[in-house]
Amino acid sequence: MIDRSITSITAYAPATCANLGVGHDILGLLLEDPGNRVTLSLREDEDIVVQANSSLQSGYNESENRVLASMVRRVLDLCRISGGFDIKVEKGIPYKSGMGDCTATIVATLVALNDYLKTPLRREDLLSIATFSEKNLNHSNHPGSLVPCLFGGITLIQSCYPARIIQLPVWENLYLLMLHIENSADMGIDANSRLQNLTASEIIGQTSNLAGVIASLYRKDSDLLQSSLRDLWLEPVRAELIPNFHQIKSAAVREGALGVSVSGQGPTIFAIADNFSKALKIKHAMFKSATNYGHKASSWISKVRNLPTEVVQITRT
Repeated sequence: MIDRSITSITAYAPATCANLGVGHDILGLLLEDPGNRVTLSLREDEDIVVQANSSLQSGYNESENRVLASMVRRVLDLCRISGGFDIKVEKGIPYKSGMGDCTATIVATLVALNDYLKTPLRREDLLSIATFSEKNLNHSNHPGSLVPCLFGGITLIQSCYPARIIQLPVWENLYLLMLHIENSADMGIDANSRLQNLTASEIIGQTSNLAGVIASLYRKDSDLLQSSLRDLWLEPVRAELIPNFHQIKSAAVREGALGVSVSGQGPTIFAIADNFSKALKIKHAMFKSATNYGHKASSWISKVRNLPTEVVQITRT
């Protein structure tokens, strides 16, 4: 049943950095900022009405309205509940940036809706619903961004069905630098085609790097992280679609970045630092490099957010 003493619930879902370069579809982390806010308000009828706006000039996927409305209706039907909602979406994550914009909206909507239920669903149940909805929206059936958004921290997906999620250690002074170049090319490369044509040395090398990144987190070993965070699989092809990727990456490395690669499918570039002063220098170097080549860019510094997407406001009658 729905708690009808609640008039509105707002949830905040931050951006994600999926893959972390070496963990294609299995590694990801949740940032603190930027993020999307979704407010669900109970209606007197059974309609579901979606209204969205963006704080960035980033475009908007109109089909997201239909997916969100269908997802909310699906949850209500599964729980055998009647009701209607107004859904207000406030976007702070650039659209099609590789930072999980659509993921954040889906997860924030589900988390807000779940708090309306007198018998809330488990996060694992929400993951299944979110995966189905994201597949309808982005034609992706792998929850690489959804998992960190729902569970927080740095996550390793050991299995999707059933969901087996491993929370990896988060260093206190681990910082992510995110640089999004606006008006980049379409990043819709055929990842499957690339993965099907990997050489044995590329498979072994990436497996070694993945193991090294995971081990470095447990050992708090920045040297091991720096030597391991090298994507041999998809960065070589995605980098060619990101303007001046190699120059921006070199600028970050010169300032001491522990690793630089492509966030999700791109075009956002991420870098990792092990203290705040270094993070500031890396952010400045990346932004300066991008703008020197004439690109309009946005950048963020963020720690890893251990808390998952959560409700930030509840209004009652």
